Amino acid sequence: MSVYDGSVVRLQEVSLSWSVPQKMLDNTPFGALSLTATGFNLWHDAYNVPDATNYDPNVAGTGVGNARGWDFLNGPSSKRWGISLKASF
Repeated sequence: MSVYDGSVVRLQEVSLSWSVPQKMLDNTPFGALSLTATGFNLWHDAYNVPDATNYDPNVAGTGVGNARGWDFLNGPSSKRWGISLKASF
């Protein structure tokens, strides 16, 4: 059993959005149109913990809330990607 400093540097959320210029929408039925790409949990580094441990303080290893920081047989939070298209008429 080892005890480590739980400091973590994390890229939690990134979002990039593009709105179609109104000039491009003049001859369409759209009033506005935008496209957004989003990513969650893209990168983290627990710099005081050995690399092979996959330590992530956002994960409760025992499945209960009172065991925060107890890391047992679990990996880091999953990465999630998404896109959205928003249109108004």
